[in-house]
Amino acid sequence: LHLSIRRQRQMCIRDRAKRIKVPVLLIHGEYDTVVPVEQSRLMARRLKSLDSEYQYVELETEDHYLSQAATRLQALEETMAFVMKHNPPD
Repeated sequence: LHLSIRRQRQMCIRDRAKRIKVPVLLIHGEYDTVVPVEQSRLMARRLKSLDSEYQYVELETEDHYLSQAATRLQALEETMAFVMKHNPPD
């Protein structure tokens, strides 16, 4: 039985999501041409269905390389807020 690449990715994401036991931050550019944004969307949906702690940030009009200064800053701010929430300094 041959599985489509999309189906294989979905199965892989389902398996990986089940093993995650820590908070997850997903940041993805809407116009990423290197890694399809659907992969992060799918992972976010899977984490939600498992009642896992996660945050999904989709950067509008951004690519894989965070080419725009405004979205680079947004990604850094989101990352810092996430780290401070889940792993604050002592």
